[in-house]
Amino acid sequence: MTTGDATAPATTRLVPPRLPATHVERPELAGPLRRAVHDPDRAVVLVSAPAGAGKTTLLASLAHHDDLTVAWLQLDRADDEPVRFWTAVTAAIGRVRPEVAARVEPVVRTTRGHRDSVVSTLIDAVAEVEPFVLVLDDHHLVEDDEVHQGVDQLIEHQPATLTLAISTRVDPPLRLGRLRVRGRLHEVRNADLRMGPDAARALLGADDAQLSPTEVKALCDRTEGWAAGLVLAGLSLRRADDPHGFVAAFGGDDRLVVDYLGDELFDALGDHERHRLLATSVPDRLCGDLVDHLVEGDGGARWLADLAAADQLLLPLDPTGTWYRHHQLVLDLLRSEAEATLGPALPELHERAARWFVAHGQPEEAVRHLVAAGRQPEAAALLGSRLGWWLIPSGEAATLGRVLDRLGDAPAGHMGAALQVGWCALIGDDVATAGRWLERARALRTEPDPDDDALFDSLEIFVELARGDVAAAAAIARRCAESGRLPEQFSPMATTAGAALAWAGRLDEARAVLAIADERSRLDGAPANEVMAAMYLALAEAEVGDRAAAQRAAVRAVDLAAARGLDRYPRTAVAYAVRAATAAGAPSTAADVAHALDLVSSSVNVLDEALVVTVAADLALAAGRPDGRELLARATALVARCHDPGVVGSHLARVRARHGVATPSPAPAPDLVEQLTERELAVLHHLPSRLSQREIADELFVSLNTVKTHCRAIFRKLAVGDRKQAVQRARELDLLP
Repeated sequence: MTTGDATAPATTRLVPPRLPATHVERPELAGPLRRAVHDPDRAVVLVSAPAGAGKTTLLASLAHHDDLTVAWLQLDRADDEPVRFWTAVTAAIGRVRPEVAARVEPVVRTTRGHRDSVVSTLIDAVAEVEPFVLVLDDHHLVEDDEVHQGVDQLIEHQPATLTLAISTRVDPPLRLGRLRVRGRLHEVRNADLRMGPDAARALLGADDAQLSPTEVKALCDRTEGWAAGLVLAGLSLRRADDPHGFVAAFGGDDRLVVDYLGDELFDALGDHERHRLLATSVPDRLCGDLVDHLVEGDGGARWLADLAAADQLLLPLDPTGTWYRHHQLVLDLLRSEAEATLGPALPELHERAARWFVAHGQPEEAVRHLVAAGRQPEAAALLGSRLGWWLIPSGEAATLGRVLDRLGDAPAGHMGAALQVGWCALIGDDVATAGRWLERARALRTEPDPDDDALFDSLEIFVELARGDVAAAAAIARRCAESGRLPEQFSPMATTAGAALAWAGRLDEARAVLAIADERSRLDGAPANEVMAAMYLALAEAEVGDRAAAQRAAVRAVDLAAARGLDRYPRTAVAYAVRAATAAGAPSTAADVAHALDLVSSSVNVLDEALVVTVAADLALAAGRPDGRELLARATALVARCHDPGVVGSHLARVRARHGVATPSPAPAPDLVEQLTERELAVLHHLPSRLSQREIADELFVSLNTVKTHCRAIFRKLAVGDRKQAVQRARELDLLP
């Protein structure tokens, strides 16, 4: 694993770009724009225009005024999913308002970008700081509906301390009409950005001796005031022997870029320089050392600086002049030209870029280049050993899943990558696929490694809990606890093990493991795990009947969730349910139940949902509400889906008995009706598994009839009616772990 956060946005994306040397002041745009961002009632500035119109330059000019604080984010395609987007937004804000980032970043990471949790925390944090502007440049690269809904939610409740400025080639699917009606939107459109003759002359760098006012107006008309077209015209004009003839022949549309590259730039370059220019189209951003590595040469830093100074087609990304990127219009055409002329050399360039990014601690960029080079096995190995294990706990399983999908069959040959496919499937609620990839990863394991044990065990526990098989999950959890290594491992491992033991009703063991989880979560800075540790302790205490201890733990879990911005996180539903169940008629009970039901509606955990609905049914029946029986039927159906529901099954049985809805399960008794024989105990220990009676017979080398006979005897001696009740009853009597 790496030691840094490989998922953080590149710093160069968080710095407003330097204004070009030929920057033209546009007071007719800048004045209204600055007034808009200072107006607390004007929530959003939208700059919407085609490529090359000057959107970024206009917004970058805001950052060069002392009376404005600007948080800048240049979006890219990797931000097209909630965790990536909000992580990048938080990092951008953190450069100017670090106290906001300190509150929001843990919520993004622990809730996997859950919209309600992240946006509500962001709004609360921003409301408490000095005003600033958040610029989202190239917003058209984001298409994810969840992200758009989150931005809409932010705008709807936007504090007066925040102004949102968006640059985009197409209008985002936000409720812009509503903002217009309310007077909360300031718009800059393509027509506004078109340059008039005075601005065009300044951008062309032409004096009266070179071009007459009529010729300047002609160029301006033919480009329709398009800034990029005028820049290209100015570059060509400098080389023209006959400026007047150039103006007469000048086109003025997007074809300018093609003509410039083909007729003006490439024709003026030698083979080496042409190769260097095409090679630099491979990565998205450039520095001198990377350029030298790509072309196996030197002087890359000077070459970039000279190229940026010569025109506006290479854009500096930081104040130090270290990082650059090609103008997007140019980059598209350079890549097209590279594809046509470099051909077989392109995979080698991608490999070289990958090696550079690996050496400089940027494995995600390296994976992208390895995939482009057709080196999927190497990409799988890099993901499996490094990058993927940061993407999963940071909540970016969707991003990881998309990358793994591009690797084809390669993950099936690498243990770590196979395990990551399993994690992604589980997080996507595909338990069957997760189980298959877990077994595939196990088959690829060549030698034992304690660090790998944690990765395998935590995934297996999650798989078993998702299947509703508490017994299987608890058996793995006990093995983890007995290893003595939980205090050394990241907090999710102890939290997961503690959860399994809590669902199994093993209070003493759950207490010990969850205490480790609580301590580790504070050391790791993992607030969600701290909340989960308190929540599962409440669950375990409630199962053994210690209402006071369960109430204290549940209250702590709920308070921690609220303090950490996790009160809208679906996984906290159990905490609210246990607090309601142990509150003894407190006024907050109804609100807790309603909140728990709302949260669990988007949960993928059948055990969570079964417990919450069982608690809701219990309280509804006690209050004589007509929906009580409906809730009880729903809880019964959920428990029936579980192979071994653990404490949920016991709790449901008690609720049935308490309200006389069904035949109550036998109450715990100090002794068995009759002691089980050794052979019956052997059969009993297989009942929590998913083995059929025939498979149990095969395991014990006895006949199917013998197993059936033993099962009937077990049910009679435990005073139960079926296999599931037998497992629950045996666990209560400490006959099963």
